[in-house]
Amino acid sequence: QGVGGQQGRSCSFRVFIIPSSMRAVSLLLVLLLACQTYAICRKDVISRAKVWVANKVPYNQGGSYQGYREDCSGYVSMAWQSSQPGHTTQTIPQIAHAISKAELKPGDCLLNTAEHVVLFGGWTNSAQTEYQAYEETRPGEGTVSRVTPYPYWSGYGNFVPYRYNEIQEC
Repeated sequence: QGVGGQQGRSCSFRVFIIPSSMRAVSLLLVLLLACQTYAICRKDVISRAKVWVANKVPYNQGGSYQGYREDCSGYVSMAWQSSQPGHTTQTIPQIAHAISKAELKPGDCLLNTAEHVVLFGGWTNSAQTEYQAYEETRPGEGTVSRVTPYPYWSGYGNFVPYRYNEIQEC
């Protein structure tokens, strides 16, 4: 467990010499800034994701939009309002934890740590075999929202549901 009892949270801290009259306030500020993870409501995650879809942000691992990498994990990091320039598919488990299919809610993600990550927007059928996905895909396609088979298109490896540690029901 990480700071504050959150699973998978990773924070780095720096030590500064601060006059005693400012130590308590400065320490709190340093702790808040060092983690660079912020609580966010599910509806805000989806709203943030829709902005990139509407703006047709292109896929470009070397590019940056609104301070985040223009790739799949940069996009999920942006939607979650996580640290910039964004986590990678390998580091998302440091700020999120695995959940079951039954627990999936809009704002969660489906992650293949070796390949790709997509935001879960909600089920599109009662059988829960398809969902609305938000993702940064590949050069030429960019950021899209589309109905996707659960857990992801065949041939793309093992995708596991994950929940951002700072997501809130509000």
